[in-house]
Amino acid sequence: MGAGDGAALRYDPETGRVARKVMLRDADGVDRGMLIVLRSPGQTARCFEPALLEQAFNLTPAEARLACALMRTKSLAAAIKELGLKEKTGRTYLDRVFQKTGARSQLQLYATLMDLYLVSGVGA
Repeated sequence: MGAGDGAALRYDPETGRVARKVMLRDADGVDRGMLIVLRSPGQTARCFEPALLEQAFNLTPAEARLACALMRTKSLAAAIKELGLKEKTGRTYLDRVFQKTGARSQLQLYATLMDLYLVSGVGA
């Protein structure tokens, strides 16, 4: 399941929150639901619990751990080292995460995960 295109943004000047609607689609492009993303200014970025990523994108536990490590380290090499993976294994997991999230780059993946993180309330 990946984040779909066409996300709509709304800004509430009273609260300072930005809301974004993100459609979730499976690999065949079939709509599977949506998430509403709320972002408050100054909110600190931390990682999801891997279980949230597993549920949101149908990731395996290992893929979700890699995605979280990427959010912390901002580097595939560092994430692979942190998790004790072989480089080929890490790259395979990353390719699968890209497929399931619809991301085409680590930057796009990070942006997608940050959007979802901000609505989850993890670490709040």
